[in-house]
Amino acid sequence: MVSVQAAGRLAEFLNWTGSVAGELSWAEVEEAMGFAFPEDFKAVAATFPTGAFGGRIYFISPIQSADSLGMFKDRLEITISSFHEGREILPDYFPHRFHPEYPGLIPWAVDDEHAYFWNAVSPAEPDGKIFFLENTGPDWGAYEGSIEDFLIDILSGSFTHPGLYSNLNEKPRMYDEY
Repeated sequence: MVSVQAAGRLAEFLNWTGSVAGELSWAEVEEAMGFAFPEDFKAVAATFPTGAFGGRIYFISPIQSADSLGMFKDRLEITISSFHEGREILPDYFPHRFHPEYPGLIPWAVDDEHAYFWNAVSPAEPDGKIFFLENTGPDWGAYEGSIEDFLIDILSGSFTHPGLYSNLNEKPRMYDEY
């Protein structure tokens, strides 16, 4: 069982006091998706319901409900399909493999200008990096660390990268539940 407290620093940073009353177990979600979720994603999804970090980075908690699992699955399929098609047309823009390929990137959040991924090196484990892409060009970046650390660092401005050109750190420190 994933500890809700595992994403406590992020909740504190965003002044979030809510929680997720998950209707689904991780076993059910992982069986439905066909891959294991990293522990840091599980901690964030057990702490934050479907919503937006800083009012801008859109996140779906797949354990929240059957509807949220369906939304996660739909976003995964749309994103992966787009990236597979993009790689065929502009292979230099898409140098990574994407789920269900291994190693392969699996999207976990988006905003209006970026997509955020973890890298699944096998069906059971991630490689400990967060990958991100600026949506209009080939500007990929990577962050070594947990999803919680990544979100705190980009929302506070502690981590910068040319591909993260938006003003994420200028947004309010909050979480918007949908």
